[in-house]
Amino acid sequence: MHITIAERLRPFSHTAGTYCVLPGSLLRFQIFPALLRVHDLSHATPKLIQEIPVPVKGPVKEFTVQLDLEKGAIDVWGFDLHAYFRYRILATQQPKQFALYIDKGLAAWKPEQLILNHEVGSYFSAERLSLGSHKSQEWDRVAIRENLTEIFPIWLRLGQLLTSPSEVAYVGTATLFKDCLSASKEDVYDAFINLFKVAFEGILSPRLNDEQHQGFALEAAPSTLSPLILLTEGARIIRSLFIRTQLNEIFVLPSLPAQFHCGRFLHIQCTSLGLLDLEWTKHFMRRMIFHAESDDLVQFHFPKNVKRYRLNGQFQLVEKPIQISKGKVYTFDNFQH
Repeated sequence: MHITIAERLRPFSHTAGTYCVLPGSLLRFQIFPALLRVHDLSHATPKLIQEIPVPVKGPVKEFTVQLDLEKGAIDVWGFDLHAYFRYRILATQQPKQFALYIDKGLAAWKPEQLILNHEVGSYFSAERLSLGSHKSQEWDRVAIRENLTEIFPIWLRLGQLLTSPSEVAYVGTATLFKDCLSASKEDVYDAFINLFKVAFEGILSPRLNDEQHQGFALEAAPSTLSPLILLTEGARIIRSLFIRTQLNEIFVLPSLPAQFHCGRFLHIQCTSLGLLDLEWTKHFMRRMIFHAESDDLVQFHFPKNVKRYRLNGQFQLVEKPIQISKGKVYTFDNFQH
């Protein structure tokens, strides 16, 4: 038995001047048809470090910026006055550097970051979340809908594709993390919506200042704090709604909001104990697969509405711990009230 997710995470925008964070870097890009602006997000206020003209002839039609979270890159394409063009922005091993790969058109463009081979770096996050949404990932519409079933999988993955800043503080717009952490299961959804509204622009590009002046009472952020904590800490807290580990205990769906009535979460690393895939539907556990990576006695904790389940064909009460053996696969299904 396998649990899979077919959905691929590639949010996009047709808006000229949209912001994107480049996975695996400390950089934010503001992307226009004929210009790239590059900002360093090491500090609270983004610093403009470069402007790169793009030799396209307007008007540009079907202009698209896509944040490819499958390959850890930003893709840009469209039709200028003469031809179709497409290029890719990639991270390098240096967090404040990037590379450009031209896929189609733009023959006259020779930026210093140009490369001929687009296989630069490897930024891979194994964990994958789906909350049952199959709507278009056009981000301007996603932002208007404010539906976390669409936003959380992308937020989680982007946050896990970034290196967590050394300094973490819940100040500036990150002040609202305190509401997310203290909220009940009934209120945590709205707490995250408030954070999303005030802390992001473009395609999940973070900001520590309330630039839209929405009236939140926020503590001032020190200049040394990176806004990337909004993505990395956000991903960590989002993950904790679905899985938590403590020594040899694994808590499954410990704080699941009622709005997430179904979903799948795959390749969850449960410390050194093993890897977990799980699926739930109609607010109830459906199946789970655990790949043991150690020899341990493990206690799984399920939502309170689960009383017993079938483990590798044998029914078991939830109170009973499981002796796992390294290399073995444990299949949980037939969950019962």
